[in-house]
Amino acid sequence: MKAPIRFILSSGIFLCLAALLTSAMITQWQSSSVLLQGEQNTLRIAAIGNAQLNWTPTIEDWNRHTGRSYTVELAENSITPDHPLKLRMAVRNESPLTATSITLSLRPTPIPGRNPADGEYLFNQLAVTVKQGQTTIAQDIPATQLAHISLPETLISEEYAILDVQIRLTPQHDEEWIDKKTGLEFQFIGTNT
Repeated sequence: MKAPIRFILSSGIFLCLAALLTSAMITQWQSSSVLLQGEQNTLRIAAIGNAQLNWTPTIEDWNRHTGRSYTVELAENSITPDHPLKLRMAVRNESPLTATSITLSLRPTPIPGRNPADGEYLFNQLAVTVKQGQTTIAQDIPATQLAHISLPETLISEEYAILDVQIRLTPQHDEEWIDKKTGLEFQFIGTNT
């Protein structure tokens, strides 16, 4: 008779341990409710620019922002290998709560009434330098390679960064660029961080 009692006791102890472990595992679970408020957690950025090198954006400048990318039209002979185009741009995080990292890209835009191939040719002859304060983000790189260049710092809500841009024509052995015209679109992309 002792063997069945030992078996029952050992089985009982095993069942008690299993019940305790199950109970301990169940007590570790909790319900949580999280309120996601999409209206206050949006990601918005704005970009504006000016050809004056000492320009600093004002509230009026930001209020005139159209929500589109910043585009510069290069007129015929507006830049030469000896005279680069210099301009200043600003990009601002308009998100109410979200910090954002910013990347910059440059692409040609067609000019109505002009041959797009001429614009592509001129764009391929351009070199770009971008600085944010004393930090050089891109140094004399071909315009065709200015894609998804990251700004060095994350922008918190309502903070902006000023970029000094220089666009020059690379030295040529011919003067095919003289009658060419293109638009340049500076595209800023924000990623919440």
